[in-house]
Amino acid sequence: QPKPYSPCVRFGWYSDGAALLWKTEKFKVIDDKCIDVDGNSKTLVVKGSFEGGAAYRNQVYIIVPLQIKGTDKCIVVAATHLKAKGGATNEQIRQSQASELRRR
Repeated sequence: QPKPYSPCVRFGWYSDGAALLWKTEKFKVIDDKCIDVDGNSKTLVVKGSFEGGAAYRNQVYIIVPLQIKGTDKCIVVAATHLKAKGGATNEQIRQSQASELRRR
């Protein structure tokens, strides 16, 4: 999932962002659609940008449910590119982004 406004692109490079990799011989992606408890279709594999103003939207995430092959055990894994840089304001943005990720 590339960052929408990566500064790398301005310098002629590829966009930075987030990626998830797994051993396909050990894990399989659970069907990317399911029916939730209310009977609504829901996408399980989620990727996108965080909500909020410009300071939030340039960070990205990916959430993927995986099943361990040969078992009924499942895990949900996530990768993200949270707001960088130090300071209280950026720390508050990171905390908000982490909270949003947990809700998804």
